[in-house]
Amino acid sequence: MIDHLMSIRADVRCIKQSIAVLAVRVGSMEQSVVGLRKDIAQVHGDIVITHQRLENLETRFERIEKRLELTSADS
Repeated sequence: MIDHLMSIRADVRCIKQSIAVLAVRVGSMEQSVVGLRKDIAQVHGDIVITHQRLENLETRFERIEKRLELTSADS
């Protein structure tokens, strides 16, 4: 009976160690996901800024075309 209990204790100890290792790995993965989310948010911000700049350039080009009378009659 004692041998069985000792075997069960050893198994439980092994399981606890495995769970501890998995907890560390999950924590590391969570940190990686947080980093990726920050990177994605930064990319979205960069895209918004790029769109704003392009819209500003489009407006400026339209003004230049009008001043130089480069617009077609169909526009």
